[in-house]
Amino acid sequence: MVRPHLRFVALLAAGCGGEVDLGTPRGDGDGGDGGADGDGTACVDQDHDAFGKGCARGADCDDADATIHPGVAEACDTIDNDCDGVTDEGVRTECGDCNGTCSQTTDEGPFVEPPTEDGVGTDDNGDLTLDGTRVLLHDVWIANTDDSTVSRLDSGDAVEKGRYATLNPDDPHIAGMVLDLPGLPEDCQAWAGPGHCPSRTAVDFDGNVWVANRAFSRQGTVSRIAANLSDCVDRAHGTDPADGLLQTSSDVNLDGAIDWDCDGNGIGDDWSTVCSGAAVKEYWGQDDECIVLSTLVGADDGLPRALAIDVDGNAWVGLYNDAMFVQVSPGGAPLQTVDTAGGQPYGAIIDSDGVLWAANGCCASSMTEALIRIDTTAATPMGELIDAVGAGCFGRYGITLDLMGRVWLAADDASTHGCTDDGANRALAWMYDPTTQIWTRMDPGMDLAHGRPQGIAPDEEGNVWVALSDGWIAGMDENGGYIGAFDVDPTAEGTGSVYSIGVSTDENGKLWVGNRMANTAVRFDPADSSLVTVPIGDRPYTYSDYTGFVFRNVTNPTGSYSPTLAGCTGETTWLRVLWDATVPAGASLTLRVQSGNDLATIAAQPYFGPWDVSPAEMDAAAPVTPNPSSFLRLTFDFAASPDGESPVLHGFETLWECEGGIE
Repeated sequence: MVRPHLRFVALLAAGCGGEVDLGTPRGDGDGGDGGADGDGTACVDQDHDAFGKGCARGADCDDADATIHPGVAEACDTIDNDCDGVTDEGVRTECGDCNGTCSQTTDEGPFVEPPTEDGVGTDDNGDLTLDGTRVLLHDVWIANTDDSTVSRLDSGDAVEKGRYATLNPDDPHIAGMVLDLPGLPEDCQAWAGPGHCPSRTAVDFDGNVWVANRAFSRQGTVSRIAANLSDCVDRAHGTDPADGLLQTSSDVNLDGAIDWDCDGNGIGDDWSTVCSGAAVKEYWGQDDECIVLSTLVGADDGLPRALAIDVDGNAWVGLYNDAMFVQVSPGGAPLQTVDTAGGQPYGAIIDSDGVLWAANGCCASSMTEALIRIDTTAATPMGELIDAVGAGCFGRYGITLDLMGRVWLAADDASTHGCTDDGANRALAWMYDPTTQIWTRMDPGMDLAHGRPQGIAPDEEGNVWVALSDGWIAGMDENGGYIGAFDVDPTAEGTGSVYSIGVSTDENGKLWVGNRMANTAVRFDPADSSLVTVPIGDRPYTYSDYTGFVFRNVTNPTGSYSPTLAGCTGETTWLRVLWDATVPAGASLTLRVQSGNDLATIAAQPYFGPWDVSPAEMDAAAPVTPNPSSFLRLTFDFAASPDGESPVLHGFETLWECEGGIE
């Protein structure tokens, strides 16, 4: 602390006669002789602390304050108390100042593994690292082809919580397109119906879904539906202006299903629908404000039959008849087209190296060029065909990647597609290892009487599951060892009324099977074979990565850790966050923060950052706001290197000051 009364006395003395030689105090043991040091130089010590100009003990950096001189203990008061040229060394608070109310929280590990962290778990040392088994995928997105909608299912509660049309007619990317009336029933089974006929869906890092509309005989489209209300867009509808509210599908009456026809006229609802009686509107058709974009892709009858998302959030749309892929930006702009060397994309997935893999053609034929390969990271991407040497009559349908990045194709049933089936051809799946360039026939010796292999997906244990067309699924381990076949709708056994078409894994390790003829999705638990059936839209027809499990665990292995910190009882000024981490080459660990005064809404506040180097200063060039505030939410984002090495967070510190502190 500054001591003004001492300074005042010293100034009075100086005012009476300039420098005043008060001498060296007697009896100090320094050999003083009444005002001179050993060489006879006069000692000038105005504050009587035995330090000063010419004094035996040495010079004084403040000869007006007897408490300031060499050798005194340094105090935290913004003053150089010990005259060593440094202020407050060794006595500052953790916050780097003299505020006695400075606080600090430290988590140096081992971390207690919380159940809510997204894609992050603890290693053997208790540090935080990527863990694909902890990826949170709460939504299951299955396209209903005959009513041109996509159902959004809650994987935990096993209910339908939203249903959306798959086209936004107001998007400028499709301006002038002749559109169907929203909500009319559409017949897509003849492969020539008038509808948009959606099929493949793909989930991006933020949980949004992209859906490809095949639009047989017409120009196809791709649309993106926002998973978070903060990303939806209020807009005008016809002559009605934007009203500042968001109209989007939800299960308003909480009955676990979406009523898409609240006025009972047999046509799906839209903005103008007036519900009958006590019915509530749960479906908004093409007026749904969470359908944030739609874009035309390809020529007429180009037939979008493949869809995958890259690590930058771009959608890659494969056009079956046009023999090409179109890359579409997150904003909906077509970026480039890539020729497939004559291959016909029928499902696609992108690996951690940015290589896109697509099934070449559908079902089965004597054509052995089974895969299309495109390096999406190349300056000029080009398609090439991968030959399944020695495979003979080669069936293919769904495509996926296992947790080791190997490509799997569901084998379909060659005998139903013009190939001669002598029994030896029957396989459940084919696996291609890009590293060895070797194909492996996955034939676990099971009876395929349960139907044709259709969709295919890995689970969190590294097993691979195949949907079988007669309402079953079958599982194999990573080497093709047989796990078993399971009936996903025993009530319809042998009736042909189920037709399981797709399979995908949720965050709890449970499998979701879309049943094309039964208009249901079934959740299957491999742990106990239990089933939960959820009614959805008309003719669900999706066999892609419709939970985003492969994208989050293989394509873009990332995760986040988001603790929320509570500050002081009053207002808290957040100062900085420091962290200790090991980040391999090519990997990344970054910090974003959110600030607010309401714990319930802190996760919805805007982000500040990111910072990729510690420390993160909260009052830097782009200061965090609000600050002061009651809560600070940290989000550490983890991303693996191209060869799969994870960053490791060993610990972190957060520094802040409470209201009323003195610097």
